[in-house]
Amino acid sequence: MESLQAQIKPHFLYNTLSSISRLARLGETEKLYQMVSVLATFYRLTLVEGESIIPIREELRQVRSNIGIHKIKHLDRLAVNFDNQFSVLEYIP
Repeated sequence: MESLQAQIKPHFLYNTLSSISRLARLGETEKLYQMVSVLATFYRLTLVEGESIIPIREELRQVRSNIGIHKIKHLDRLAVNFDNQFSVLEYIP
């Protein structure tokens, strides 16, 4: 699992940076700002915590950040609904 994550994270970063570059070239400053902000949140959650096993609440924050980036890249054609029970948010798998 760690090996797979190590391969996915750089790929995700490269693709997102490419999208940021494209937004800058096109002058899409609001989308550029949003994507950089969401990317910063995603990596803050990923890198600062430094834990490979985190509570469901933090995992959901990472997922929301990732989805936020994809929504900007794909012009909001992505819709996601979360249905969580409060009791599971602090669970650590």
